[in-house]
Order: sequence, then C-alpha cells, then structure tokens
Amino acid sequence: LAYLPTVDCWAGVYNLHAIGNVGALLQIQQPTNGQRVNSLIPISGTAQFDQSQAEYYHMYIRGGQFADWTPLGAQHQNVVVNGQLELLHADALRSGNYVLRLALFRSGAMVQASDVVFYVP
Repeated sequence: LAYLPTVDCWAGVYNLHAIGNVGALLQIQQPTNGQRVNSLIPISGTAQFDQSQAEYYHMYIRGGQFADWTPLGAQHQNVVVNGQLELLHADALRSGNYVLRLALFRSGAMVQASDVVFYVP
C-alpha cells in the first residue's frame, strides 16, 4: 500500500510526467511513487539510451534539506536495464516529501528526465 502524506509540499509535486523526450527509456522502479522509505536502498530502474540520444545519466534529489535539485551520486555513462541506478541513503534524510529525478544529458544539457516521489517518515 503506497503512503502519500497529506502535508503540503511544493506546487505540482504529484503531477509527475516525463520531461523532454529524445527517445530513451527512463524509469525509476524503486522507490515506487509514494513509497515510504527510511533506510539505505538501491534506486533501481532503467536508463536505456545510445550516444545519439545522450552521453550520461545522473540522479538528482529535491525536498527536505534540498531546496533545489541536488546531484545524487555520480554521472553514469553505462546503460542500465532493470538494475541499480544509484544508492539512496534515506536514513540520512529529514522527514518529508522528496522527488528523485533520473536525468539524461547531452552536451551538458538535460534532454530527458523522469521523476518519482517518495516520503521519509
């Protein structure tokens, strides 16, 4: 059962959609949208692209102590299909709503992204 808190958060956080589209496949499978997370977990999913679409993917986080998009981990040039994209140290986060963004970059600019919301109790 997904837990979506009833506290206020920034506008549009629950109106999630893919951002941009260069034809790559981006999907965050874990954590799931609305999931309650409070420990170290792998962020899993798919970042499938070729060099004509993007050069690398990078994870970002926003919410709690992160007022703006903050890089999470390193840039990755490898394709990942149904695997680990990064690690999330949710046990180090303040309580509240957060958004994870899986973003693709080409020539230093974001060309496609996908978001998921999670909650830290």
